[in-house]
Amino acid sequence: MDSLDLIEKISDLCSKNRIIPFLGAGCSKQMLNCDWDSLMNEIATQYNISDIGNMKIAQRFIDAYGKDEFCKILNSKLSSDNFDDDKGYIYLAIISMGIGTIYTTNQDNIMEKCCEKHGFEYKSIITIEDLISAKIGEGLYIKYHGDYSVPESVIFGEDEYLDRIDDKDNFIDTKLKADVLGRSLLFIGYSFRDINLKLFFRRLKNVFGKIPTSYMIAWELNDDLQKECEKYNIQIVNPQGIYPDDDVPTAYYKILNQFNDLVFKKKTRLSIDDFFNHKRSRKVVSMHEINSLNRLLGTVDCEQYIHKFRTIMDRSLIPDDFEIDVVKLFIRLANSITEDTAFSLDGLMFNLQLKNQFNVFITMVYFYVANNLKEKANVDFFSYSSIGLPSYPQELTILAISVAFDVLTKHDIPISDYYRGEISIVTDRSINVNTLPTNVKSYITRQFETVWKQKYTTYENPVKRQLRLQSDLANPKHNGDLVFEMYNIAYDRDKNPYYYIMFAPNI
Repeated sequence: MDSLDLIEKISDLCSKNRIIPFLGAGCSKQMLNCDWDSLMNEIATQYNISDIGNMKIAQRFIDAYGKDEFCKILNSKLSSDNFDDDKGYIYLAIISMGIGTIYTTNQDNIMEKCCEKHGFEYKSIITIEDLISAKIGEGLYIKYHGDYSVPESVIFGEDEYLDRIDDKDNFIDTKLKADVLGRSLLFIGYSFRDINLKLFFRRLKNVFGKIPTSYMIAWELNDDLQKECEKYNIQIVNPQGIYPDDDVPTAYYKILNQFNDLVFKKKTRLSIDDFFNHKRSRKVVSMHEINSLNRLLGTVDCEQYIHKFRTIMDRSLIPDDFEIDVVKLFIRLANSITEDTAFSLDGLMFNLQLKNQFNVFITMVYFYVANNLKEKANVDFFSYSSIGLPSYPQELTILAISVAFDVLTKHDIPISDYYRGEISIVTDRSINVNTLPTNVKSYITRQFETVWKQKYTTYENPVKRQLRLQSDLANPKHNGDLVFEMYNIAYDRDKNPYYYIMFAPNI
């Protein structure tokens, strides 16, 4: 079976909850810039240890300085204060698939930081007490070799490996045996050098005769790895065999992204209930896809491009570190929209999942910029403008429209009379300018007056209407502080990452 067919098969098993990921050091290497070999070489050099072999070096250090001191070194090398969405994309891709149990030989905190940043709920299992206290249905992240925060759990030195081999009733081995029957392991970022795991598979084979097929997405395939995997019925996906023109990390990320997409689609088809469950599978947007969309814009017609954009972005998890790139991409799209395709942005906006409030605000600004092209009401502009993004507070509408006016004016784009008419209706659903700080009220009033003076219109200036009526006609409970905050960020060139795109087109 070739690698593409194998990815299809693994994704099918994963969608049916019959795959258990087993994460190795390769998953964390880009985040930590550290692996087993480099860490042991550094310890050997620094502490003048002449032994050969990683386990022997670790054991010699532990014998001389103690387990606690060894774990302090692990803490300094294997802990991260923050999670980087780009460098840690492997973790995002795996946990976003809603898999209930994940194993790892890693002793770092990258998975924990990923969950903390993105709101995924997995309980780290280090001791038997952790397993006993786990709730039914709770996501489990099982640390097969322990964690530096619990020194007695850490398996690194030679004696610890030998003790683990002799401990046939170890609780994690017992659970792994149970999990592997009827399901398959998927090794990711793993070299298969771990003697514990080799012995574990050997024991399973002796006990059960034939162990279930497991799988590996190989970082770099070589003959030794191929032979080891054949011994234990592990089938290998070779990313570079599928993408021979890419370097190793790029090919690996492309395969993970493809795998993530397949699982997402199959899980959605299998059960709509799973899709709305808190452990639902969500596609994760990768930087490779964002770069691909950037390259594609301008090379195909706008309608075709919006379809491609929505295929990637609709209801997907956009990592926090990539949101600015996605918003800049949307700005480019809004600036290249045509009259015939302006209406296509409505559905796109509704399904674009942004978390940062200012990014949401700027996206709405450019939604209003693009809507200036609508000359005919093919659909009800008012209804879509009232919906916008799911996380978009309606009280920001009048500010978003004012900033859109400013952007259009600074780019010398004329404002249509149809647009004025629709804006005069939509504005009534926003906050009343009378409730805003003087500088924000003056800004909004000035923008509307400028636009209404550009060309004769029979439509009443909605801000003048608000001032004339001197009341908040629509919804009295509005958040003026949020409007003030968005206004201040929008015109602060240090805080607004889009400032020069919006207001200084010639720089």
